[in-house]
Amino acid sequence: MTRSGVLWSAVAVLVVAVLGVAGWRLFRADSSDVAEDPPRRLQTVPAGAPITWDHLSVAAEDRLVVGYGGSACQESNGNLVEEHPDRVVITAYAQDSAQMCILVLERYEMTVELAAPLGERAVYDGACLSQTEDVGAGAAPDPRCLRTPA
Repeated sequence: MTRSGVLWSAVAVLVVAVLGVAGWRLFRADSSDVAEDPPRRLQTVPAGAPITWDHLSVAAEDRLVVGYGGSACQESNGNLVEEHPDRVVITAYAQDSAQMCILVLERYEMTVELAAPLGERAVYDGACLSQTEDVGAGAAPDPRCLRTPA
């Protein structure tokens, strides 16, 4: 092999290595975005549809973690929080991704920041409440939508 052939081979190997590392970092950045859902306080309704959640844990006096199972095709879009003197209503939002994906159940968690400590207030799933029969103003929320911290 000539000297220029060796040089071109070395350049080709270097280009492949750089592209491989760049692709791997891009892949890792995409996968870490799915795993984390940073806390956000939204003033408008997020894109997507309300989704029921089934897990609640208290991370701090004014911070809760809600979790739900969903398709790997979903994107978590945030939450809306309604705080009342006696209860907190959390509505999580998600939508299907436009990207191709496999149909695998994944676990999603999102952190919810409260304006005031939770204290003795009850926590309700807003998507669940929106699916139950409306019994009029001033009525107690449906107990089937009450979530208890794990």
